[in-house]
Amino acid sequence: MAWWKFGRTKFPTFSVIEVSAPRKLGPLTRELRETLLTLNSHPGFSYLLERLKAQKAAFEAVLRTQKHEELKDVHFVQAAVYWAGWLQRQISELTGQIVTPLPASHAEQEEFENALRAISVVEGEQISE
Repeated sequence: MAWWKFGRTKFPTFSVIEVSAPRKLGPLTRELRETLLTLNSHPGFSYLLERLKAQKAAFEAVLRTQKHEELKDVHFVQAAVYWAGWLQRQISELTGQIVTPLPASHAEQEEFENALRAISVVEGEQISE
């Protein structure tokens, strides 16, 4: 602070913000479990799950492909990937979904092998001038 501004400092004003307390979660009853199991057949619920998967994949892509300015940016994206995965696991557990990866079809396997063949590895060579 410069000497000529001494005495003109504005002090922060404080406010009280009321936050509603979280309500206690009741027990998972048989009726509630049966209701949760019916969510798998709801199209809106399926859409939300697919959107969550897409968002997690987008976060993973950002983590792998983009240059991050600071380490805290990496931590934020890693946390987003973690919490999206955690949420998927919680939903899968409560709705009875079993997430198993499907084997690649023959066409997908061929495309993957073609892509691997197309990749060429360039080893560090000394360039003479």
